[in-house]
Amino acid sequence: MSHDAATGYIKRGSLTPAGLTWQYSKNQVGTVYEQLDDGARALDLRPKLLTNNTVIFQHGDINIPVDFDSLVGDAVRWCQD
Repeated sequence: MSHDAATGYIKRGSLTPAGLTWQYSKNQVGTVYEQLDDGARALDLRPKLLTNNTVIFQHGDINIPVDFDSLVGDAVRWCQD
């Protein structure tokens, strides 16, 4: 299982406010495609609905800069490959 799988999308400086927060928020390395390719067979995902009806993911109070469609698209692409 990939704990807080969406944290793989966190890159240096991709969180607001910037600083060390991204280092402490990141549990995984790589996209969901890469995590599945590395052997993960379950994804711990923590969705968050924004006021504009966009679904993103979060780790605690940290919003992760990937939307639902992109993350699921990576999983679907892995299944197709």
